[in-house]
Amino acid sequence: MESVRVEDETNFPVGRFSALPAEILIAIVGFLSPYDILALRTVSKLMSSVARERGVWIEALRYLCIQYDIYPSSFRFPEMSLDELEHAATAWRRFSAHLRSEFSLHRQVWPHSIQNLEPRDMGEEFENMRFIPGGRFLVTTDKTTLKLWDLGNLTNFSTGDAIASLEIAGATGVKSLRTRASHSSPDALVIVSTTGSDFRVHVFTIFPVAPNPEFTPYASPLILSTFDDHFPFVLGANSSHVILETPSSRVLWDFIHDAWVGWPHEPTRLDDTVYLCNNNIVTIHADEAQLYVTPLPGVFPRSVFALPPKLNSPDLSQRYPLCRFNQSVLNWCLSGMTLVFHGRENITVDKPLHIDILSREYDKVVITHHALVPNTSSNTNESDTSGPYMLPTPRGEPHGRCIYFVAHPAR
Repeated sequence: MESVRVEDETNFPVGRFSALPAEILIAIVGFLSPYDILALRTVSKLMSSVARERGVWIEALRYLCIQYDIYPSSFRFPEMSLDELEHAATAWRRFSAHLRSEFSLHRQVWPHSIQNLEPRDMGEEFENMRFIPGGRFLVTTDKTTLKLWDLGNLTNFSTGDAIASLEIAGATGVKSLRTRASHSSPDALVIVSTTGSDFRVHVFTIFPVAPNPEFTPYASPLILSTFDDHFPFVLGANSSHVILETPSSRVLWDFIHDAWVGWPHEPTRLDDTVYLCNNNIVTIHADEAQLYVTPLPGVFPRSVFALPPKLNSPDLSQRYPLCRFNQSVLNWCLSGMTLVFHGRENITVDKPLHIDILSREYDKVVITHHALVPNTSSNTNESDTSGPYMLPTPRGEPHGRCIYFVAHPAR
């Protein structure tokens, strides 16, 4: 393999790109953003040729899937043409530009296209729906039946068949539905809570692009009793844990190791939001406009403890007021939104947990973007065990670049 030749070490070293094998050039260019790849086509004939390689756009699209929590199997990489790859890789920026343009003109935003899905069975309804991020696969529930749909095979109006279906035994209804990514395989995790004679949380795995995908139980269902017709409910979930609330306590279930624990807790308010992140429970208290960080407590095997062992309430490690980028405090939060398909169990400075906070100011609703990043010591770049901290980010700052304006967090 021929290496890069340096012309003059006294000046800036200049590499001969033409001397590099095509495979290396494709690998390098694949790390660029899609619009930088398009710009390369104007640099030279060589760069124009490289920037039109399917391999470059496959790598660029795969990187975007990682960056934006999109399920990679949403795309049929081997079957996609160059135009289809380019279109998919640039879609997020075109959509963002469309929204900004319409918002700046105070116009209502209309969808570019609408797909209609009608179940084949009469009387079937989509009571719960969750995309597997990427927009191709949709998980739905009807009564106690779980179904997976491939929207990539639909026309604008389609009466289609689900590609996977499962009747959840022993249930009379479905309370909630969530999707996450598996850490140990390319499967998607489907987390379903059901009601019946008791309350249960089921975790299934499914590989949507398999020839015959199936919902496969990942662990034995978590079973909790009901309290005077008051059912527990799921507060949050990631790729390894589910946190639930009963009328007087919270329960944490590690479904990877089938272990659990509980502790007394006041009821969570309707507008509050709970995330599991970096071995912490992150709670946004809406009416206080504050964010609380609490370390995850230790868990105990379900095979040993028939009921979740009760601990004292975990100690609150940190509390942050939610502010705008100019440090003015938000008055009252409506809700929080984030990219949580992969759970961001291990956030880093380069990959924080992004949260959009909706708040009200007089007659306006304000959206403030925040990044939850690990604490770092003043002397090293290593993560501090004291937990994450919260940063408001300037409007329009792209994901993954929002933390560069901060030198050190306020302690």
